[in-house]
Amino acid sequence: MTFGTMIHEIGHVIGFWHEQSRTDRDDHVTVVKDNIVKSELHNFYKYDEKTINSLGQHYDYDSVMHYGPRSFSVSEEDTLIAKQDRDIGQRRGLSVGDILQARLLYRCHSKQECGGTLYDGKGFVSSPSYPQAVAPNVTCDWSIAAPQGSALKLEFLDMDLPSSDEDGKCDDSYVEVREGQGELSPLIGQFCGDVKPGAILTDGGILWVRFKSGRKRHRMASGFAARYQSVSFKRYLTSARGIIKSMNYPLSFPPDTDSMWHIQVKFGFIVQLRLNELLIPHIKSTGCHGDFLKLIDGPDSGSKLITKLCRSQKRVGVVSSGPSLRIELHSVKKEKSVYGAMTRFLAKYLTRDLNECRKKNGGCQQACLNMVGHYVCGCRHGFYIADDFRNCTDIDECANENGGCSHQCVNTIGSFRCECPIGFQISSYNNTHCEDVNECDSPHLDVCEHYCHNTYGAFACSCDPAFIMGIDRMSCELVPGCGGFMNAVEGVITRPHIPTNNTHSIDCIWFIDVPDHLRISLSLELFEWSSNNSCADYISVRGEETYSGQYPRVCGENGWEHTYNTTSSRVWVHYHSDWPHEGAFLMDYSTTGDSDDYVLTCGGPLNESGVIATPGFPTGYPSKLQCTWTISNVSVIAFHFEKFDIEPESSCQFDYLEILDGPEGGANSTHIGRFCGSDPPPNELKLNTGEVWLLFRSDATVQGKGFRAVYEVQ
Repeated sequence: MTFGTMIHEIGHVIGFWHEQSRTDRDDHVTVVKDNIVKSELHNFYKYDEKTINSLGQHYDYDSVMHYGPRSFSVSEEDTLIAKQDRDIGQRRGLSVGDILQARLLYRCHSKQECGGTLYDGKGFVSSPSYPQAVAPNVTCDWSIAAPQGSALKLEFLDMDLPSSDEDGKCDDSYVEVREGQGELSPLIGQFCGDVKPGAILTDGGILWVRFKSGRKRHRMASGFAARYQSVSFKRYLTSARGIIKSMNYPLSFPPDTDSMWHIQVKFGFIVQLRLNELLIPHIKSTGCHGDFLKLIDGPDSGSKLITKLCRSQKRVGVVSSGPSLRIELHSVKKEKSVYGAMTRFLAKYLTRDLNECRKKNGGCQQACLNMVGHYVCGCRHGFYIADDFRNCTDIDECANENGGCSHQCVNTIGSFRCECPIGFQISSYNNTHCEDVNECDSPHLDVCEHYCHNTYGAFACSCDPAFIMGIDRMSCELVPGCGGFMNAVEGVITRPHIPTNNTHSIDCIWFIDVPDHLRISLSLELFEWSSNNSCADYISVRGEETYSGQYPRVCGENGWEHTYNTTSSRVWVHYHSDWPHEGAFLMDYSTTGDSDDYVLTCGGPLNESGVIATPGFPTGYPSKLQCTWTISNVSVIAFHFEKFDIEPESSCQFDYLEILDGPEGGANSTHIGRFCGSDPPPNELKLNTGEVWLLFRSDATVQGKGFRAVYEVQ
């Protein structure tokens, strides 16, 4: 047996495995199974991390534990092929990696100026020659471990290296810290510049530190200095959620060790813990006196025990009764029979609101309202919370602003009711308010001649334009000369006679409608018209060109120019007067255009063919219009309506065009139809009486554009 082979076998004795059996071996070598002696295939098995712990070190082609390229070959063919241009299977002796693995495996303390394996529990590490300037192209690696059962804390005392770039990345000079024993361990951080990193604490008790300087010498950069020390494994957690894992996880928890985690959240919350994994070797001889995990409902060991777990389990969940939860993990010295058995756990916790109302209603007499982090007692409607903040007292709602009742308030236990006087009733949408019985909606009461307006406790009547309210405040009296339709090319509008003993207001509207090619001019004179800022009496004018708004409202003698020339063939004049109806006015209107005087008729007998149009077409017909056209000696008549736009209504009760076969009211007259909206009459009518009547009516409110039709007697 060669020296190298003896070293290889001794490596197995001290705990080394074949290098080609590592979990990551497929990234570095190819195993040709067909070329291997079948009885030796077990030497080429690949194992998981639970079986082989590489201690965070890179794959070592030069390891004395690595097989050669033709080991156990059936025909001198390769059984292992390196994926890099490297020799494998040397038997000269231990490689650099083998020596480091042995030091890490047996916790051999070895400290040099540049690197080492540190197991003394506390000490200092620094860049070579610190605090002198850092030499270029230096790389130092330290593996630092605390005694078993302790955590490890690393504190930076000084940091003086070139700064990071704009993206926060260090260049080729930095200090790198990983949680584990080698370069393959999880990265904690890479640091540079002159700002000291915060303290690093690892529950696993092992850190790997690398110092690297770049190619260039930095005269002012002195490197770094740090202090490490082992600390007791007690954790106090105050965050709202987190992950808890045993020391060295996923490796086994050290034997003969105690650890404690104390979770303390805000008052009014509880802790919900879930054990995702718990591994504990079960030893019958010890029962539950070997390794165990305690979950305690409180801050200290004397608090109520929730459970004591002595064997492996998964998905265990517990909830504390208050804001504290304590976890204790205990391990004993292992007998030879349980070497290799693993003790470890992984848990997650989060905070949850404590529902105090679940237990005896939180001590509340009536209502208990749980809130995030606390709770409050409440009372039903009609009660208020007493001074002890738990009991409830009846509220006398009527003592405070009459309970909100608009009239009478009657207090009851836990409530109240509102009552109304005669003539009022409780509102349908608010039971604290009384509303008047609406006389205007009563089918048994006909109070107003024109319009009825309900008021609080009463009602009021109003009249159409050209009418004034009677002395009895319900009837409407026509005021002669108050408004009307005017289609002459010139005319005069004057203030109508209004009885002086009538104290109601009045509105008069005149509609001047002349042919489209003419333009209306207005002049106005006021007599004994007092200026008033409130415009209680006024005259306003609106023409077609005023899309919105109107010409200036005349409230006094200075409110109108002597003459006003419009650009419209249609003008509305509105006169409003309040009592005592003082002052008078005279308005003349005339037209300008190319034709002679022209009077637009509304209705009348028609010829055998021609055009019928509503006054004001296509701008719009006036209100309260009545036009009747008649055509005689006809049996068949054809219509072509260019436009038909009359106020729409399902039964055409408001504005309409009605067609009769025969005179209106005649004994032989037949009703052909009543039309409104945008649907015109039929294009052809057959008549029995030889005479057709066309009646157009408009009411006082909404108007359409009207109609225009070409007709021909056939």
